[in-house]
Amino acid sequence: MEQLSGNKDTAVQYYRKVVTADPKNVVALNNLAALLSDTPDPNDEALKYAQQAIAINPQAAAVLDTAGFAYYRKGIYPTAVKYLESSVAKDGTALRRYHLAMAYLKAGQQARGREALQVRSKDEPGSPPKPKSLRTSSPTPSPPDNRRR
Repeated sequence: MEQLSGNKDTAVQYYRKVVTADPKNVVALNNLAALLSDTPDPNDEALKYAQQAIAINPQAAAVLDTAGFAYYRKGIYPTAVKYLESSVAKDGTALRRYHLAMAYLKAGQQARGREALQVRSKDEPGSPPKPKSLRTSSPTPSPPDNRRR
């Protein structure tokens, strides 16, 4: 509830307690990693929790997306691309494809990044808007940031 209401600090505290009580709780590990990676100055703690979640459930698209996003936020783009490609191959939601497109762009794979953004924008209504340089029409409103993939 705290996470959905935008109270990230309280949500982080809650997930930390859950992970302490149940270190194999993949949902708590994944959500904690996602919250910690989505800060102005992400730290290695997000990667730690993402890797723990992957060790428990390496086939979950949500877990792979969180790990990829954590690597993206740390500026480790080739590794981010690897995880995000796996995530999108398993379940290519608009948000996951958007994460992959942004990782491609930062990794210097401009054509693949633009292609992924264009596929993303055509496939799902309500997906995040294209960057201004790639827009062909008026922007659509961004959905709420519900990163629980």
